[in-house]
Amino acid sequence: MPGARLARKLASSPASLARRPIIEMVRAVLDGKIKSRYIALPPLSNKGERDKLIAALEKRAEVPEQFVGGIDFVYDATSDDGIAVYDAVTGRLKVNGLHPFVGAFFDEFTSKASGLPLEMFAMAEVLLESHLHQTRSQTRSG
Repeated sequence: MPGARLARKLASSPASLARRPIIEMVRAVLDGKIKSRYIALPPLSNKGERDKLIAALEKRAEVPEQFVGGIDFVYDATSDDGIAVYDAVTGRLKVNGLHPFVGAFFDEFTSKASGLPLEMFAMAEVLLESHLHQTRSQTRSG
């Protein structure tokens, strides 16, 4: 199943590296403090909806194998968009099928033998943005 190997790999890493930064970034986006290019969130109009989404992410993080629920190749992005977006509501990693890097190596990435490198590379892009936000926040508060 697409994404299952990625979920297992991420589950074996500490929450502080693979799940907490994403949750904290989602919280900051929902609070209107920042904008994210690599995390997809619906427009939520009230605090109750935002709290519910954060609670769902926290619960999903308790079972690390479920934090990433799968991978979808999407074709509604542009070649200028990033390689992937993490959908905070569904937990699915949406890989931009129109990204030049993905297009150039699509056959290798979709094969059962070598698909994991793309999955890891795509998730790394999401995690990098989350870690940069976390570092920036710690620098400001420290």
